[in-house]
Amino acid sequence: MKKITKFSRIFIVLFLFLTYSIFSQVTFQPPPPCQGTIWNGSNWSNGLPDINKAALFFGNFTILSDLTICSIYVAPNFDVTVTSGTVLNVLDEVTVIYPGNLIFENNASLIQTNPNAFNSGSITYKRNTPLVSNFDYTYWSSPVQGQILSQIFNSNELPLFDKYFFWNASAPPAPSLANFYHSGNWANI
Repeated sequence: MKKITKFSRIFIVLFLFLTYSIFSQVTFQPPPPCQGTIWNGSNWSNGLPDINKAALFFGNFTILSDLTICSIYVAPNFDVTVTSGTVLNVLDEVTVIYPGNLIFENNASLIQTNPNAFNSGSITYKRNTPLVSNFDYTYWSSPVQGQILSQIFNSNELPLFDKYFFWNASAPPAPSLANFYHSGNWANI
C-alpha cells in the first residue's frame, strides 16, 4: 500500500444533512423570526449578521472570526469561506444555491443547533491528514453523503479496497453494541 504524502490535501464534499449525536441530547429553543442582512460584495444592508439576523450572501465573503447567526443563504455564483480555526454557528437553516459555495478550510467548523432545520445545497470541507500507513485510520464524521471514498486519494496513493468503511444507519447493530445503538453498524464498501 502506498502512503499518502504527509499533509496532502484531502478535499471532501459534504452534502449537508443534519444528524443526531448518539452521545448527547440537544435541547433547542427556536429563535424568533430572523431579520435579514444582505452582503452585496462590499457592504451589509442591515448591519452585521448576528444571532437575530440571517446572513444573505450576494457577493464573495471570507469569515475570519467565530460567528453566530440565525441562518445563512449563499446565492449562486458566490463563495463564502470560513477560515481555518473559525466556527460558524448557525441556529437555523443553511441554504447554498448551486453554483454557490460554502467552504470550510482545514480546522474550520459548522455548528447547527436546530434539529428541525431544513438545509439545502452542499458545502465543502477541506481537511489535511497526516501521513497514513497500513492499519492507520482517519475518521471523518458525518454527514458525508454522496462522497466516493476511493476518489479522495490520488490514484498512486490508494489504500487497499478493504480499508474503506461507512456507517450504515439502517443495519442492525453488532451484538456488542446493541445496548448503545438501536440500529446501525460499520460496513465495508
